[in-house]
Amino acid sequence: MATYQPAGGLIRVVIVRQDQSGWRAFFSTDPDLPVSVMLECVADRAAIEQNFHDVKEVEGAGQQQLRNVFPNVAARHVCLWVHTLVELWSWYRSGPRLKQRDDRP
Repeated sequence: MATYQPAGGLIRVVIVRQDQSGWRAFFSTDPDLPVSVMLECVADRAAIEQNFHDVKEVEGAGQQQLRNVFPNVAARHVCLWVHTLVELWSWYRSGPRLKQRDDRP
């Protein structure tokens, strides 16, 4: 347990040792939250961050050169939909079948 005034006082801190690179600290504003639940939330957040990375790298989100806010929102929306549709398309396909790209543009 620790205290952190911007979070309202008492927080729970979990320190996780990594292989050779040191350690990482995670905290929760709920001091009664079990450690296992905290680490599951961290793993879920990592999966979300991987999706954001994929949308930026593969679909090119954020690379559009548009001047107004609404076209930027529309371009981001299209990028997210493309990413979602590709993920759904590939969900039940095996690895070797996905790697063979002769029949796709």
